[in-house]
Amino acid sequence: LKARKPVAVIGAALVSSISFFLISNFSVWAVWNDMYPRTWAGLTSCYVAGIPFFRHAVEGDLLFTVAMFATPALLHLLTGNAAGAYRRYLIPRLSSSNLV
Repeated sequence: LKARKPVAVIGAALVSSISFFLISNFSVWAVWNDMYPRTWAGLTSCYVAGIPFFRHAVEGDLLFTVAMFATPALLHLLTGNAAGAYRRYLIPRLSSSNLV
C-alpha cells in the first residue's frame, strides 16, 4: 500500500465534510416543503441553521481521521521494525526446533 501524505488525507476529510453539509442541507430544503420555503431565502436559512452541526461534524471527522491515520504510524515508531525482527529471528528458530 502506498503511504498517504497527511495534508492530502486531512484535505479529503475536509472536502467530505463540506460536501456532506452542502448535499444534506440542500436535500432538506428541496424535499421538506413545510420546513423552509423554496426560495433563495429559504435555502440560505436552511444552510445557516445547519452551521452549528457542521462545526461539530468537521471536528469529529478531523479527529477521527487523525486518529485512524496516525495510529499505525505511531505504532510503527514505538515498535521499530518488530515484524522484520520476527521474520528474521523467530521463524527460522521455530522451524529448526524439534517441535514435531
